[in-house]
Amino acid sequence: LHSFPTRRSSDLFNPVFLPFDYLCEDGEGDPNQSLTFPALLSFKFDFAPDNFSARHPGFIFRRDADALKLKSTDHQGIAAYIKAWTATHGVAGELIETKTGYKGALMVFDDEGEKIFQKKYETPVPYFTLMGRMVQDWLFFREVEFSPGLAQELVRPMTTEMETVRWYGETFNVEWRSQDEWDIYERILERDPLFGEVQFWYANQRGWETGDQKWTQVEKGKSLLGHIVIPAIWEFYPKECPEESLIANYKKAIDYAREVMPEDPRIINGLLDIEGESFTVEQLISLTDLAARYPRYHPLLSKLAQKFE
Repeated sequence: LHSFPTRRSSDLFNPVFLPFDYLCEDGEGDPNQSLTFPALLSFKFDFAPDNFSARHPGFIFRRDADALKLKSTDHQGIAAYIKAWTATHGVAGELIETKTGYKGALMVFDDEGEKIFQKKYETPVPYFTLMGRMVQDWLFFREVEFSPGLAQELVRPMTTEMETVRWYGETFNVEWRSQDEWDIYERILERDPLFGEVQFWYANQRGWETGDQKWTQVEKGKSLLGHIVIPAIWEFYPKECPEESLIANYKKAIDYAREVMPEDPRIINGLLDIEGESFTVEQLISLTDLAARYPRYHPLLSKLAQKFE
């Protein structure tokens, strides 16, 4: 029998993101990067094992006009923003585009709006490499252990078609959940069907509008065809997906994720969806130790409770 102690906000991680400062040192650049970069970066931060954020900046930036005006110097505003979205931290930073790559800075604020972490990245690197290194440094700062495999996953490019990243930024300029937004996602996925983060976001957002669960599960299943997308791992329900090939791929994705993130509660939750019927009582009891370490992750807690009924 486990008791689940009350945790301080400093022990938890459920972040909201501010627009990043953006500068292009060569050419006209892409002004949408102030929103594009943190929106995509949030998918990399999803790999933090205790990050159970349900509100990505792709949603918040469309629903909270005040968030778009926030600056990293506005500590009172950051604290109010964190509180308004029931978060624990605020993530801000800077992105600088150069001829040879991207550099910038990462800042993290606590729930009182105080800066608790800052690091500058002064050597230009590829776009997604910069994102991955930011997350790695945050994990190091919090003394969260992670495998070499996860380190590689963090810097893995979401897409090799960088023009699609620019297209993604255009979604912030059109009406939310409009046909114009769907058209942009479909154009991106026609160019790169394996841009899993966009595939997932399209399925998530349009799924809310259509109410078609089978369509939503098929589209979320597709987001795992190229690489791991964490919210797809725990929002894909094999029992509600009519395509066997996507269910088989989900099993492969879970197997791979267990190699690089063996004790991640979201991966174990997915494993229970696939193999839960074959788990012994002893195996289920062993999982309660893991659940006790992540008491905010309610899907695993609920699933274990159902198994013990």
